[in-house]
Amino acid sequence: MRDYVKQLNYLSENTLVSNVMPVLPYKFDVYGVLTGEDDYRYLYPDLLDCMWFLESSRGQNMIGDNGKAIGHFQIHIDKHPVSYECAMDYDCSSKFTAQMIHEGKGYLWTAYRLCQNDSAIPATKF
Repeated sequence: MRDYVKQLNYLSENTLVSNVMPVLPYKFDVYGVLTGEDDYRYLYPDLLDCMWFLESSRGQNMIGDNGKAIGHFQIHIDKHPVSYECAMDYDCSSKFTAQMIHEGKGYLWTAYRLCQNDSAIPATKF
């Protein structure tokens, strides 16, 4: 995902993007979750990466909150329409997280609040 965003950023600075890339946002369907919703990940690449680092150490710690928070973005699957498989899949969980941020619900993640403050972002960042 990050490489795709970097490519898009490079193209947008140096090329007419509409001749190279499809128009975003596009539709997605992963594990039957969020079918028909827009993919907003391209709007928040640095924020999502920071959150991914703080929530699960980029996939190294996938279970938290005594088993209540699951996956790459530590989603409470008992409170959100996300399956266990989606939470454990980076592509699906990042789409869900970006959708929640876009809807103004990013505050539900402590990492979101921390990543809004540049001084909270780890020095080893991305």
